[in-house]
Amino acid sequence: MSPLQSTCNARKENAPNKSPLPTGISSVTSPQPLRFRPAAGLDVRRNMKPELIKALHRRIASTSIGASTARGMGPGGTVAAARRFLADLSLARFRCRSAGSFQRTLDRVTDEYVEELPRGARHWGAARKFLNIFLRHVVYSRYLCEEYRLAHIVPWLEVPLDSHTALGLRGERGGSSLPRWRTVIGLDAARSSRYQDFAAEVASRMGYERVHLDLLYWRREQNGEQFDGANRAPRSRAGRGSSS
Repeated sequence: MSPLQSTCNARKENAPNKSPLPTGISSVTSPQPLRFRPAAGLDVRRNMKPELIKALHRRIASTSIGASTARGMGPGGTVAAARRFLADLSLARFRCRSAGSFQRTLDRVTDEYVEELPRGARHWGAARKFLNIFLRHVVYSRYLCEEYRLAHIVPWLEVPLDSHTALGLRGERGGSSLPRWRTVIGLDAARSSRYQDFAAEVASRMGYERVHLDLLYWRREQNGEQFDGANRAPRSRAGRGSSS
């Protein structure tokens, strides 16, 4: 036996005994899963400077009222006036303590909004739709919602009403009780209240708040789905933002 063979045999004899591995199991040790430590929560009110909060407020006021949103609802200058009112609106006014207080504030601001629109565009239904779209975008913005402490008002927010939302609501079970839809600019407080109360019932059955229904009905229309029921609101050939 050569010196090299003797050395190899000695190493084998001194090596610790290992039990055979089951078939299919590699002798390579599997890496341990990485463990991530959750990051500390972001303090929005401390990290977002006032000038940025105001800039975000103005941006949302602008994007909430596009040209298509106000189409057919007033003369030239309607969009600019609608955006200007929302940009200057104090969001702290909506930090109410009860549903009743919020509703009164919403009605009061709607009336103020109507007066700030150009002649020929002073429609209660249009102002209410613009305001509801804006408030929905505000609570969807984490920064604005936390800055003004508005998370608790989500159950009180209204779904923005137009012919598409009306079509969705009238297609729901019990929708035949709703008055026939006409136009946004023809909408008054009493008719709006009927639709909003029913929207709250529908949303409750689905497990969320009525303000989110617009997203559901918009998605259905994008997918080309049809609503059942004989009391459907008439479809408009105009775009989503028309006076219908």
